[in-house]
Amino acid sequence: MRLIYGAEAFEGIVHDLLGHDITENGIIIKFQPTRKEGIILGDDDQRTVFLNSSLNHGLTQVKHFVIDKKRPGMICISANPLLKKGELMNQILLNQIIPLKNVIFLGSHEYSKPELDFLNNNKLHFFPMHEIASEGYHEVCESVMSISKRFTDLYILIDSSILDQSILHAGRPGGLMPRELVFILQRLKHLKPLDTFELVISPAARDLAVKILSQIYVDKK
Repeated sequence: MRLIYGAEAFEGIVHDLLGHDITENGIIIKFQPTRKEGIILGDDDQRTVFLNSSLNHGLTQVKHFVIDKKRPGMICISANPLLKKGELMNQILLNQIIPLKNVIFLGSHEYSKPELDFLNNNKLHFFPMHEIASEGYHEVCESVMSISKRFTDLYILIDSSILDQSILHAGRPGGLMPRELVFILQRLKHLKPLDTFELVISPAARDLAVKILSQIYVDKK
């Protein structure tokens, strides 16, 4: 599994990550870290993780991800659906980079009325935080995985804003705890269509980033 990062500030995270030999499930971790500027394409046999400090690279990465894909899909795990003008998911859907029906919004709990109306009126796959809390993590994961199996290839965006503010300064009140996020990712990472993860997190959140990265590791497809 390739780990692609551009900022020198991530060197500490990469160093600590390489010190982890197995996941919680006992899978041997063999990340192949590469520091490169710009976009690096994956290959047919290897999954890729992009490590970024902001969402600014996401649009270009997703544009490259969909090339030659028959039914590409995306899961957006973020405190908000990023649908305001100029935001990532707004650009992806506005430019029809990924079809509406192939996008899943997971864990959102801060959104405007226009955003909520858009999600509901277009019958998008929307699993907000309050639904996770009422239905349970296992049940929501099952629903998300059932939808995702229809895609030929899958891109999962993990925006660290999904975490509660008590854990991460950039997080939002009422967000997920790290164990809850790890539980979700440990299930999603086994989806056969999974091709790419993107983790957006501050380089300063070193231990947290290492924990997330170590638990999304999977072997070759």
